[in-house]
Amino acid sequence: MKITVAIPTIAGREKYLTSCLETCISQDDENIEILVSDNSVSHAARDLVNGCNDSRIKYISPDRHLPMSMHWDFIIPHIGGDAFTIIGDDDGLMPGCIHRVRELFDEYGLNIIHHSLCNYRWPDFPGDQDRNTIQFFHDLDHTASIIKCADAFKGLCAGYLRYVDGPMVYHNFIPTNIVMNAMRGKKYFNRSSPDVYSAVAISSSRESFLSVGECLTISGQGSMANGVSVKQSGTTGNNFISEMQEMYKPRFNSRTVQLALLDCIFEVCELDNRADLLCDINIPNHLAKAIFELKSVTGAKTRLAEIREIFRIAARNHATARLLALLAQHVISGITAHPGHTTKTTEEKHIFSRGNTIKCDESVTNIYQASLFLSRKQQVLQGFSSRTA
Repeated sequence: MKITVAIPTIAGREKYLTSCLETCISQDDENIEILVSDNSVSHAARDLVNGCNDSRIKYISPDRHLPMSMHWDFIIPHIGGDAFTIIGDDDGLMPGCIHRVRELFDEYGLNIIHHSLCNYRWPDFPGDQDRNTIQFFHDLDHTASIIKCADAFKGLCAGYLRYVDGPMVYHNFIPTNIVMNAMRGKKYFNRSSPDVYSAVAISSSRESFLSVGECLTISGQGSMANGVSVKQSGTTGNNFISEMQEMYKPRFNSRTVQLALLDCIFEVCELDNRADLLCDINIPNHLAKAIFELKSVTGAKTRLAEIREIFRIAARNHATARLLALLAQHVISGITAHPGHTTKTTEEKHIFSRGNTIKCDESVTNIYQASLFLSRKQQVLQGFSSRTA
């Protein structure tokens, strides 16, 4: 069975792509396809790929620059593997990733593999405190469970699951025919954020997926990442938003991931003619979470404009009172949480728990080195699990 690791890239990001490819090339597996798609008219990554001198790497490039979702749609027909994942050029694979993926496919069958994910902030990440750190999106452990897609979809609709909790094509491993068979013409990713959209679309259409507590790939964020630039109101982020809004006409004028998720949910329900699923959508909860997300957005004027837009959305959906109640509940719980509150010890909450951040060694300067650093750190995980079982 061939496994494809697809890597969309663009000009100016060669320093990220170099170490991303190193995490892929170092996999001891001959039956993988490392598919680099260069979304640059200058074919900026071609020389870098050729310099790797690895027959497992395949280079492709569209004939013109494409918006992000269209670029991912361009990639799908070029996938030669029976299963695939898409990672960014500033992301990477963990050591032994492909070997472990094969073990999971052998044990559980060719099903979707969702895994625990973490985020490495590159040394050029904005903010000295966050640079060269790893933050965990999920708990890292040795669990494995079959998740019903219907339950995941309801969780996404209700707003208590994040898109990274769903079976998205980004960083997870997906049987290729799932996406190939669902493409409408030449299009699969029908909203501006293809990773978010795929988590919703797959959850709404499949029966189940495998979720493991291991970290198989590692996400990365440098100064040029779209998500970073959007939060910083940078040129790259603003251009990304303008390009996406022109192309996909989002329902909500917002730079928050939460409202991108809500937009994707409505889109999937509409495309699949699933009006029955609309009753699971908790609009006030999504709006409240979008407001909390805005705390990380730079610029008071930008945040205020976004908050005003959120309340306009609430008014249109007769959800203002419920939104205010959720915000008040959050404030009150924050005030009353302190009396009697005790911080969990390391025994109760290990360093690989969701939301925790660890500092990398000074020798770590890229995603490849970060993956090796995290792999060494995980050696203590078995000891923690045995103490708390």
